[in-house]
Amino acid sequence: MAAARTCLVAQGYGGTTFKNIAVKAGITPAAIYPYFPSKPILYAAVFEEIIKDLLAVYSDTLSLEAPFKEKLRLVLMAAVELHENEPDATAILATIPIELKRHPEVAALLVDGQHQLHDGFRAIFQQAVDRGEAPKGYSADDLLLTFIGGSMGVALLQYGGDIGSMKRSTQLLLELVDRLA
Repeated sequence: MAAARTCLVAQGYGGTTFKNIAVKAGITPAAIYPYFPSKPILYAAVFEEIIKDLLAVYSDTLSLEAPFKEKLRLVLMAAVELHENEPDATAILATIPIELKRHPEVAALLVDGQHQLHDGFRAIFQQAVDRGEAPKGYSADDLLLTFIGGSMGVALLQYGGDIGSMKRSTQLLLELVDRLA
């Protein structure tokens, strides 16, 4: 899986082949097929491996009786931790929307994982809207797009351009949120 992640980050889904992965892993391409009979299935497995920890944090956070700002802090700092511990995960997660547009054969395999990821975050935002903790006039989907887009943008700039620190940028974002209402 590590070799697949490395190749997916370096060459994208379209440029990654079982041969590339096998060379990186020091095995033959035929050795991959018993585990992953196709590239879309391998890509889905990489995605699921990355999001499993995030889904656990979302689930735990949703069940907490805590204010929205605290839940947001927990979720965003979990993303920071993932980025710091597995920087390639950032590149893969950030490119998924693009890869799904380019390769519809992958989209069907990632539907459940994407829905779980978005639904976990959306539920946290919906709680904030229902409790009056979110800015008035915005839906859970508005908050979802803003925070995922913003945090992924920060992560990509830090990953690709080696600009600043995702942790410090996320802490700044949380400080700005704290200053609201």
